[in-house]
Amino acid sequence: MKTLDFFQVCFEDDQQKHFYEFATPYYSEFVTPYFENSVIAKVRLQSQADLIGVASWRLKEKRNSLPVHRVLKSTVGTELSLEKILNAKFDVAILTPMMPGHRMLSTGQQLFGNTWSESFKHLSTFLAGALSMKIPDEISFPIYGNHFIATREVYRRYVTECLIPTLEFMEEEKAMFLRNSGYVKSKSNAEGLTILKLYREKSGRDDWPIAPFLLERLFSLWIEPQNLQIVNL
Repeated sequence: MKTLDFFQVCFEDDQQKHFYEFATPYYSEFVTPYFENSVIAKVRLQSQADLIGVASWRLKEKRNSLPVHRVLKSTVGTELSLEKILNAKFDVAILTPMMPGHRMLSTGQQLFGNTWSESFKHLSTFLAGALSMKIPDEISFPIYGNHFIATREVYRRYVTECLIPTLEFMEEEKAMFLRNSGYVKSKSNAEGLTILKLYREKSGRDDWPIAPFLLERLFSLWIEPQNLQIVNL
């Protein structure tokens, strides 16, 4: 029987009520500029499970939002259970699949403008040079928010070969990657203002840096040229 280590990250106790029942809470007192990626870098050596995943406390909300809900409803169903995960065959399972033809890299450009262009170019140069990664024009399997589960081998390879070196590079190049993204502009409604207030209290920043928006595309970039069995779940 396969085993699963699935962590959901929160920074307030009240957020745990949104967790899946099979999830292990991972409480993070401080919000790092890299969000769940900082947790993923720690978990990859701790877990001995066959399948591993790390997601935010908002995963249920994201699965119930359009267009993700529409994709799930028309394909694999909206339910997410331990039994469903363990019975599925995959190297990578996408938990918040997007509509076919979604352009993940173009969306980054549209949302963040010049800040995205400059930082993505700088990151791409590093990935292509230091890590020998081929940077595609677009991404075939868009995965937002680290909402994926992978086999232990794939997960560990990703973290060791790609994520940790990238986090180290971003730490060295903070002036580039910790610049304000402008994401604060999207938080103008009541719910958004509440999220912004909490983020400011926990992070000490007035706006989200560009780093997490680059990093949430990193796994998709890494798996692009690989011959992996990728499914929606």
